Amino acid sequence: MIIQSFRPFALIFVAAFIALANSPAHADGEPGGGADPIAQLLYSPEALLGHAQELGLDDAQRKAIRTEVVQAQKQFLDAQLNMQEASEGLQHLLQERPVNESKSLAAADQVMGLERTIKRAHLTLLIHLKNLLTPAQLTKMAEIQKRSTP
Repeated sequence: MIIQSFRPFALIFVAAFIALANSPAHADGEPGGGADPIAQLLYSPEALLGHAQELGLDDAQRKAIRTEVVQAQKQFLDAQLNMQEASEGLQHLLQERPVNESKSLAAADQVMGLERTIKRAHLTLLIHLKNLLTPAQLTKMAEIQKRSTP
């Protein structure tokens, strides 16, 4: 698979949200209203940059956000491509008759390890972004997020 062009943040969130969409903490049908309490405490690069003026982000903060995103993007792309290969290998093993249980489970462990890597890299990015904000900006971003949450 060759990626010819992409928006700066799109690849990050495609990779990360594919992995996160299946996580139990992100399920809409969870008890207690379905809101993800962790996601409510973190802010995406798009949200931060989309409200940069309202938050009062300075040039250094904007540059730092972009730098963090570029670094994370490299990790996501590498892990995404590795996960695709590992998933194809697992699919091949599961098509065999009889299915080799130990090889299939080892391949599944590899896929799940890569999913964990993507989720961890995504969380790391969001933590780094949050740590770039001042206390006043964090308060403002929490208000913005509350306004945009149904």
